[in-house]
Amino acid sequence: MQRCIHLLLIGSLFAFSFSCKPDDPNKISADEVLKKAQETMEISTKFVLQEKEAFEKNSEARLKTIRGDIEDMKAALSTANETASEIQAQLNAIEKKEAELEAWLEKMETDDALQGAQQGFHAAMAELEKAKENLEKRLK
Repeated sequence: MQRCIHLLLIGSLFAFSFSCKPDDPNKISADEVLKKAQETMEISTKFVLQEKEAFEKNSEARLKTIRGDIEDMKAALSTANETASEIQAQLNAIEKKEAELEAWLEKMETDDALQGAQQGFHAAMAELEKAKENLEKRLK
């Protein structure tokens, strides 16, 4: 882009210098044309550099924001994995207590000491219900 601007400026300056009449009091010398062309190239070069710097600065800021978002998502995923592991552990504990209740129920069906079996069953049932409620609260 910068090269195109330079070529366009040089071409227009040459065209301007050849269009002037030799006896014209407003005639511009070749040195003045070259000086103006050089000034124009310097200005256009500064402009291009400023645009480049602004683009780079903006791009770096956007990239930094995206990197931060990625790190936040990684942290959230890590927390979600830890939470999922904790929930799975609680679910496993509930399933274990459910199995204990099943064993108590079978014992009650075959045991003559019904009262002892009922007490154990009720204690295990209370633990199961409490664990289930705690897990349900976490999942909501």
